[in-house]
Amino acid sequence: MTTASRTNLGPLTTTFRPPSSCSLVGRDCATCDYGYQAQTCSDNSANTIGMQDNANCWPPRSNLDVATPAALVGWGFYSPGLICPTGYQTACRATGSVDGGFGFMFSPAPSETAIGCCPTGYTCRFDRSYEVAQTCVSIATASSFPTLQCSSGFIVTTGSATVPISVTIVDSGSALTTSITALTLEAPLFQLMVQATDRITTNTDFSSSATSIFPTSSSSLSATSSLTHAPTTGLSKGAVAGIAIGSVVGGLALLGGLAYLFYRRYNKHKKLGPGAVQYTQAPMDPHTDKPELMADMSGTKYPTPAPMYEAPVTPAPTAELPSPPDQLYTLRSELP
Repeated sequence: MTTASRTNLGPLTTTFRPPSSCSLVGRDCATCDYGYQAQTCSDNSANTIGMQDNANCWPPRSNLDVATPAALVGWGFYSPGLICPTGYQTACRATGSVDGGFGFMFSPAPSETAIGCCPTGYTCRFDRSYEVAQTCVSIATASSFPTLQCSSGFIVTTGSATVPISVTIVDSGSALTTSITALTLEAPLFQLMVQATDRITTNTDFSSSATSIFPTSSSSLSATSSLTHAPTTGLSKGAVAGIAIGSVVGGLALLGGLAYLFYRRYNKHKKLGPGAVQYTQAPMDPHTDKPELMADMSGTKYPTPAPMYEAPVTPAPTAELPSPPDQLYTLRSELP
């Protein structure tokens, strides 16, 4: 078992968006049950499948000469590495000072944490006992994807494949139709290295499809827990000032309203005088309303009625019409 030499490809602190052609799955043959992503056709003698890693599918590197003539053999790691490329996410990790974790091709130092970025839905794979390099792997059993095939260093066909794939095999003049029910897809694993002293700068580009390498859980990378999430946009200074002014004006308006109500209540009480009672019900009509006797008027808001007195009445003198004495009157009437 050998350990690969540590090759730092440079920093990866901004969003990298691979070209759309990096999603093509290169298949060595029509009946092959495997395929590679992020490849370009090649006829160099270092590979046997006619493909090699496409340098344009890798994030920018400080050393442009770093490349491999074969497919998926690993180039190195990015340090400091803070963001997985667009379409990739954190799939594995390991801390140099902690036992366990994924066994990366480029082992992290005691002060480092290694992060493996894979396409969404892929997992990290590397077995030092028989594999040359670390890769990202996905088993497709019911999906469609774009494909390409190479010949003599050139693309000879492009199209799409849908699993399960029906293929026809001709052997000794006989045709046999079979089906590929599972296709093993491999893609480059981008290894990032980060230390506790690494920090995201203010000009770091977090797009909606870029993924920070740091987990939401605080169980790991505690020294860099502040880098877990992309920075969010808070309220602007103008918005904060507007909210503060609105709160002050609203408070003053409320206090003013309470003061006005208190003033009106006090002024009305002053006009009525002490002991005055304010009636809130309609006055009684003496012709239609009949007052009811109250058993106890004490303690109520109605005052004790004042006593009633009758004014003295002097009898008027009786006057008779004068008439002469002993005078007789004759009543005349005419009968029909």
